[in-house]
Amino acid sequence: MKLLIPLFLTAFVWGCATPEPIRPTTLFDSAEAKHALRQGDNNIRGSAIIRQQGGGTVTCAGSAVGLIPATAYANDIFYQMHGSLERGFLHVADFRDYESVDPEFWRHGRKTTCDAQGFFKFDNLSDGTYFISTEIIWKPTQHLFSGGNLMRSVTLSGGDSVEIVLAP
Repeated sequence: MKLLIPLFLTAFVWGCATPEPIRPTTLFDSAEAKHALRQGDNNIRGSAIIRQQGGGTVTCAGSAVGLIPATAYANDIFYQMHGSLERGFLHVADFRDYESVDPEFWRHGRKTTCDAQGFFKFDNLSDGTYFISTEIIWKPTQHLFSGGNLMRSVTLSGGDSVEIVLAP
């Protein structure tokens, strides 16, 4: 029994461990991100959906969707979150603290809300590469949350109209 106590304590601590916070290694440069605030002639239309284990689906209906310009700083943050700069899914149990992220960073993007059917759009975007990100979270039981953060990058130029689906 005495030999099992350290094993149980290790398992307990491991199970209660929180993921490392996001700590950018680059500095935020607002000049690099300002292009996202200019008007352009590109558009993104999309939806976000997660299939549940039982076969049902949950959309982003009512959830915020962020559009962040790809900069060295944004690349650093999204790579730490998702391990990729193309697309990713981060389970709600693995959410990380953003306290070290420069608050000015969030002001250089755009935000919208998914409609009742789980669709969103961003119009009049300037040429460039962007990260689109949203959260789909639900509570299948009284003590458990499921879902997570979905991300995808999109490059726009010359009047593109792009349709995307965010999904794990």
